[in-house]
Amino acid sequence: MTGARGEVLYVGQSGNLRARLNCYKNGNPDALPRRIVRLIHSVASVTWEECASRQLARVRENELLRLHRPKFNRVNTYPEGYWFIGLVARDEQLTLFRSRERLSYQKYVYGAFKGGAIYGFGALLRLVWSAIYQPTSPYGLPRQLVSARPPTRFTVMARSPKSAEAHLIERIHGYLSGQSEELIEWLTRMVRTEELSLFHRNFIAANMEMLQRFFENGPRRILRLKREHGLDAGLVRKDELDDLLALSVERAELSVKR
Repeated sequence: MTGARGEVLYVGQSGNLRARLNCYKNGNPDALPRRIVRLIHSVASVTWEECASRQLARVRENELLRLHRPKFNRVNTYPEGYWFIGLVARDEQLTLFRSRERLSYQKYVYGAFKGGAIYGFGALLRLVWSAIYQPTSPYGLPRQLVSARPPTRFTVMARSPKSAEAHLIERIHGYLSGQSEELIEWLTRMVRTEELSLFHRNFIAANMEMLQRFFENGPRRILRLKREHGLDAGLVRKDELDDLLALSVERAELSVKR
């Protein structure tokens, strides 16, 4: 959908284009979101392409979203929705970081992640730090870890025994690569909650839930996509992730029909 000056306002795909457009044309303005109402009043023309399958339609939609970044689209248009997460072990320090860039020169980097990656990263920092230092209150955590947005880089362990550092690196690697939930199991054992206040126990439980949710929607999903499509163990690009997810939806639909 384009505006009066030819600017692309919205990109979408549908198996039934007539029905989809009728939803916009005949929709009740009082029942539609304001964003959709503004879109309808802004559209000057509609252009469409026919694709051989829904699979190709989704991939083409992603291409156009990345190209035009339309005003009225939200999904798959903004690079700030993607993160890479990694760790660095150097000079007896273990540091976790997040970055918008791939940083493929680093040994331990994972992603690209979307769907709450920044919240999963924050939960990871808070729980690993709590497992090591055992704070008796949420206020005992470093201020950076309890802010609305976690830091982009934070050292969670310093001057640690080499054996402890190695085991923690292995657990974090297993978690961020989607291969193992051992880190979650270890954190459940190490973050002792018996003598903590109810508020602190709920704080820990919420972070554990976030860590598990991110694992399913981030690392584990990427590992599954790589296996489905025969990809190597390297990083997944941001645009590649969107297309793999589109192809994965198609496969899921085919399996249901069969």
